[in-house]
Amino acid sequence: MLTTGEHVSFASIARRAGVSTWLAYAPGVREQIERAITQHSSNAKQPAPTESAVAVRTDLELARQEIRGLRSERDDLRKHLQDTLGRQSAT
Repeated sequence: MLTTGEHVSFASIARRAGVSTWLAYAPGVREQIERAITQHSSNAKQPAPTESAVAVRTDLELARQEIRGLRSERDDLRKHLQDTLGRQSAT
């Protein structure tokens, strides 16, 4: 909600999460929502992101996706190597 500029309140967060507002005011949750409201208030005063800021965010998200893919590939290769070494030592 902070990144999209949506209104942040206890009721809006509870509605979006599909829970009662009672839960939004529960200890531990309340403080998080209050921080989000404060952050939203300070973000509202900042100018809209420039094209370069949007481009940097896009590049960052693409890099994160690539990292996730590379980690998955690494894990697959590691598992394959372990299986291969296990078969060699079993013979």
